[in-house]
Amino acid sequence: MDKKRTMRHTDEIHAILTAIYCINETTAKDEDVAKLIKYAFYRVYKEGVYNLKELCSRKQKSDVMPDLLLLLESETEYNL
Repeated sequence: MDKKRTMRHTDEIHAILTAIYCINETTAKDEDVAKLIKYAFYRVYKEGVYNLKELCSRKQKSDVMPDLLLLLESETEYNL
């Protein structure tokens, strides 16, 4: 019952977290999501989200989506 989960495709995590954070930093912001992703970036990568915040804050979701889709296409197998 206490079986550990095996991580797969860990190379995709950074791109996925980046996309989620940037979407959340647009005008559709949720503080709980922001805190959780900041925590994940720090715990997994020992880095902050300041640069991402500067790129994404005060923008509409439609403004950031083209770049995020390019990121996801290049670094993950995610398809819309």
